[in-house]
Amino acid sequence: MARFDYDVVVLGSGMAGSLLGILCRAIGLRVLLVEKGDHPRFSIGESVGGEVLRRLDFLARRYDVPLLRNLSSYTRIKRAGLPIATWPKVHGSFIHHELGKRVDPGHLEEIMAQASTWPLGPDAHLYRPDSDLFLKNQAVEAGATYLPHTEALSYCFHPEAGASIELRPRGTAPRTVTCRLLVDATGPARWLAHHLGIDRVDSAAVPMASSTIFAHFRNARSWEDVCGGRRLVFPRDHGTLLHVGAIGQFWVIPFDNGITSLGWVTGNPLPADGTPEELFWNALHQYPSLADQFRDAEAVTRYYRIDRLQYSTAQVAGDGWFLLPASAEFSDPLYSVGIPLMLAAITRLMLCLEQVDREKAVLATDLADLERRFRLESEYIRKYTVATKRCFLDFGLLNRAINLYRSVIFREGGYIDDSDPGAAYAAAFAVDDPGVRRLIDAFYRCVMDIDFSVPISEATRQHFDRVIRSADVDGFLDSAWGKLRTDAVYVNSIPRMVDYFWKARHGPLGLGKMGGFRRISRRWLNSFADALPFGKHDAKPLPPGLIRDQLRAMVML
Repeated sequence: MARFDYDVVVLGSGMAGSLLGILCRAIGLRVLLVEKGDHPRFSIGESVGGEVLRRLDFLARRYDVPLLRNLSSYTRIKRAGLPIATWPKVHGSFIHHELGKRVDPGHLEEIMAQASTWPLGPDAHLYRPDSDLFLKNQAVEAGATYLPHTEALSYCFHPEAGASIELRPRGTAPRTVTCRLLVDATGPARWLAHHLGIDRVDSAAVPMASSTIFAHFRNARSWEDVCGGRRLVFPRDHGTLLHVGAIGQFWVIPFDNGITSLGWVTGNPLPADGTPEELFWNALHQYPSLADQFRDAEAVTRYYRIDRLQYSTAQVAGDGWFLLPASAEFSDPLYSVGIPLMLAAITRLMLCLEQVDREKAVLATDLADLERRFRLESEYIRKYTVATKRCFLDFGLLNRAINLYRSVIFREGGYIDDSDPGAAYAAAFAVDDPGVRRLIDAFYRCVMDIDFSVPISEATRQHFDRVIRSADVDGFLDSAWGKLRTDAVYVNSIPRMVDYFWKARHGPLGLGKMGGFRRISRRWLNSFADALPFGKHDAKPLPPGLIRDQLRAMVML
């Protein structure tokens, strides 16, 4: 007779909880998914980048879950015919706005940074009501037990009995189940942190404060039509758009079901007076061109208001319990870090669960390194985010910030191999690499020392460039791929990337480190087999010119 009712009990059946359930079942663990409500349901965290897709590839191969590979790019989602509204994230773009002024089509201040290249990419937008429902169903099909409309009441731990959690399914008496590990995937609800009394307002390492209002809309116009700017290498609407300025950022994330996610994030407290809808539109009209894009749009959800996005916890893991990142700490949606952090944590947790004794409860000592790496990730992501948001006030510095971010992302994702646990175990955004930490620290200190209340002088820009170049140990900025571009359009073409590989061949991320060039080339070539977006289940065609634009970008000098 088993000592525990389940190996793993997961609170929350969203993307994180369901993914964990699927993977735990793949290694034969008994899983209980506990959900306070049911699916489908509204959720955000919809923009998925290449660092996520590469870890999905690793997990799919290691645990023999082909489904995860099907989720790992836009074209794979389409080819597999998954029942998920999606859209290509060919690029992430920043559009700079002056308050109360329309953008000038002849002098658009915009930065376009290509995401994962075809055939590895493009990356994807995921309509979370669809994706979360799909993953929950897949977890159930894999053998996880699912309890919807169930409230968690209490938790305790005993070294011999393991973790015990009292649950109350709707309409029935409370029941207690035991497990080797309780995982909190409830996100901002943070049930376990509140129950244990370890919740905190924010991180003490790098404090932040921001608020948000967001909703989903139908009938939004095309930004390409509204802005009237010159044609770029990729259509502006084929990616995640971030409109930034003095009152913060608006994200625009479209899907192929006609819905567009639009949200406002500000560093200022939201006014006490006014409905969320009124406050949202008052802010949107400060960026008149963006307001024009949504002038005929209709909200299909309520307007969600969150007066403080940030929170933290005193611990991430303990005897018999673990908090997934969204249940432990949150910083800001600027760089879409929620899903990358979640998947990095799940990858490490799965590698840990492979090693621990299946007859015993999982202890804090087993999870100590997971907590250490998450704290490191969170600290440096916060530093980069805080500094970037200050650059919203100056387009030249914002251009520099986004270009440097490309370097950080490459270090994190370039060496994740679909068969190497060591690389997949590494920290998100490569922050366990001392070179990356030096670069982020230099960027953070330099930006925080700038006085943005006065125009930025050329001397300040030159000082900024000298500081960053001194921390650029791999020569990223000296390569054709990493060169700061005056047109602010960054394309991951083969000639530019080869130039970087060659110039950085003797550096910490040179061609020889971890077989980097060989691994990247192999992963790229292997992706051709399932990257062509032709499948008998495709319900919606690809956006016109998607693959053509990718092929053209590959050969740009």
